[in-house]
Amino acid sequence: MKQRIPSTRRGRRLARAVLPVALLAAFLGCRIPDAFAADASPALAQATNLDRGDAVTGALPLIQPIHIEVALKMRDREGLDAFIADNARLQASRIVPQVMTSEEFLARHAPTPVQAQAVADYLTSMGYTHVTIAPNRLLVSADGTAAMARNAFMTSFVQVHTHDGRIAYANIDDARIPAALADKVLAVVGLQSVHQAHTFIQRYVPSGVHVEAAGGHNPLEFSSIYGAFGIARPLNVTVGIVTSGDLSQVYSDVLNYEEENGLGGTDFQTTNTNGTSKDTSGTIEWDLDSQSILGAAGGQLGKIVYYNIPDLLDSSLTADFNTIVVANKAKIINVSLGLCETVAKKDGSAAAQDAILAQAVAQGQTFAVATGDKGSDECGDGSNAPSWPASSRYVTAVSGTDLGAANNTWNWESTWVGSGGSPSLFEPMPSWQQGIVPSGSKRATADIAFDGQPATGAIIIAYLSHQQFGGTSLSAPIFSGLWARMIAVKGINVGFASPLIYGALVASDFHDIVKNGNGGELAGVGYDYPSGRGSMMLDKAVQDVPPIIRNKPVARFGYIVNGLAVDFTDNSTYDPRGSIVSVKWSFGSGTGTGSAASFTYKNAGAHTVKETVTDSFGAVSSSTQVITLSSAPVTQAIQNAGFEGGTAPWFMSNVYRSGLPANAHSGNAFVEIGGSSAGKHSDHVWQTVTVPVGKTSAKLGFYLASFTQDPSTQANDLLHVQVYDTTTGLQSDLATYSNLDASPQSGRWEAHSLDMTRFMGKKVSLRFMGSNSDKNMTWWDLDDVSLNVQ
Repeated sequence: MKQRIPSTRRGRRLARAVLPVALLAAFLGCRIPDAFAADASPALAQATNLDRGDAVTGALPLIQPIHIEVALKMRDREGLDAFIADNARLQASRIVPQVMTSEEFLARHAPTPVQAQAVADYLTSMGYTHVTIAPNRLLVSADGTAAMARNAFMTSFVQVHTHDGRIAYANIDDARIPAALADKVLAVVGLQSVHQAHTFIQRYVPSGVHVEAAGGHNPLEFSSIYGAFGIARPLNVTVGIVTSGDLSQVYSDVLNYEEENGLGGTDFQTTNTNGTSKDTSGTIEWDLDSQSILGAAGGQLGKIVYYNIPDLLDSSLTADFNTIVVANKAKIINVSLGLCETVAKKDGSAAAQDAILAQAVAQGQTFAVATGDKGSDECGDGSNAPSWPASSRYVTAVSGTDLGAANNTWNWESTWVGSGGSPSLFEPMPSWQQGIVPSGSKRATADIAFDGQPATGAIIIAYLSHQQFGGTSLSAPIFSGLWARMIAVKGINVGFASPLIYGALVASDFHDIVKNGNGGELAGVGYDYPSGRGSMMLDKAVQDVPPIIRNKPVARFGYIVNGLAVDFTDNSTYDPRGSIVSVKWSFGSGTGTGSAASFTYKNAGAHTVKETVTDSFGAVSSSTQVITLSSAPVTQAIQNAGFEGGTAPWFMSNVYRSGLPANAHSGNAFVEIGGSSAGKHSDHVWQTVTVPVGKTSAKLGFYLASFTQDPSTQANDLLHVQVYDTTTGLQSDLATYSNLDASPQSGRWEAHSLDMTRFMGKKVSLRFMGSNSDKNMTWWDLDDVSLNVQ
């Protein structure tokens, strides 16, 4: 990994004055309320710090409107993270992950209706209006005033004139809530408007400094530059974009882009969260997002949904993320904005958004988030802190490169100096980064990189004219458009992108970015903070993202009857990449567990037996059989049933008899049919028996453990269980097993029971006849043969 560049800023705070507002408020006579302090819970949002240039102008008027989003604690958050980690393991093994439905999330992890209602009732009692519980119950939103917020959360407010010219408000001490709600509330978001997310778009301004500039690109060119030529366009894929303000010009510009490039067929929609506004300051950002996604996608998508909010306050972003997750329509969502991650931690939005984004990951959604345009130090205070939400472990963080490409062909890439990328100060490293990121215990940002240098950026239509832009606001949309094509090829259940980037994809799927740095971090061979794993080549990556459909288990079981005692074995088939981890039995008058179980019934007659199996991927399957038992005495017609007494009275041809008790089903011996490496051959084991007459049933029972080296999907190797009349020849082929029936778990003994009632009173030869077609061997171990007649 790259080395960190020494910085004269480190240890000093030159760009940001991180001064608690409470110190300033003391001069204004603002009083920190102490109501309910004795029984208050831990802080749910910390006091706001100011940037250098921000100025407190006085106490905030109590009638100031303040919209809040109260984030609730999940049930079994550890279980959700375990589900996500298990999916990451599957993806790393190139197995399609499990996808949690919204209904499953509600049942397992969402706060209960009672918990959500308790929070809603509290807000209502404090005077809040429009109190609304989100469908997934992770948020309770409400409209109120500074006075209501002061009383409800035991904090006071000041008015601030921000360094960028806005009039904002800030809580001057930590927000708290009564202890009775402490087990329900995770965070309170919306108590400050001093800090808000900003976009990362950078206009290209020719200066002559960038000597390697290869010029700008029509966004359609990124499709070929990053290897998407020939990959299916995502004609049925929905992509979401987080936007803000009035989108009228955005619609006009993207439609003009389509017309100019001979495109069409994409549906554009807007979903508003928390109202709308007339703000047009982000128009060119949303232009860049839309047209770059469309271009990287090859010119057409099924749908682009603008998930729109009136402003970029943390409360609005939190609510918008939740809208996207609740809808669960877009599996790839572009976020070309962010803010200092320590601000997000302090005001509660990081905790709230992490919970929402964790649900997104469980549902197989990917939020593609730009890493920022301030280099390695988004906060500007020498802390080397990254941008939020790029540093959330539940998103795919996309950084920027300096791209050299001509004639739609990639030539070189290096780090764009403005690109964000550094380790988080608080977010833990996810399991999928471990082993790839060389060191550290915190979330490493970025994950992947694409063109972000303005001089090599995108030429788009903005306000009806051609303009060139870059920034990681270009990088993230390029990835979003390319990943939409991955979804088109692999299906909507391909899952969260990041575990695939680190697990399924290999080094040759990326252009490794090894040159330059971003102010505090250097690029280098392999993973590095400024560029993650590098820029992805879609044509190569698409071959390594799992196309494999995981096979669900098919429950089936065998049994052998001996009077009222029955031995059961699990004979289920399942995906060989996993295993059966749980076997449960219902015997009709009792229960049991384990792959082999025995049960003795008290009464004869028909009994319904149900087996339920669960595989290592969490899939469940059940099978039911009715067995009929008799209390009549049992006659065992087979001699030397377990081959313990040598070979007689069995006759054997090309059969190996083993005396290894560790491998036998029981006792010290078994026989092996097949297994020769001599090519095409056959093996035989048989015994002549007289099936007793005057009884009501005859059941042939035996145990098989099967093995195969044959990779074919054809039944090449066969084991026949046959009945021969000693004078007239073959009477019946009772059952046939093949290499396709070989147990995924080699050596698993399976019980089999076949009906021989029609042969009562006859002298027959009972034969096990195996044949191998070539050197790809299949063999069957046979033990404990019984012919129980009663």
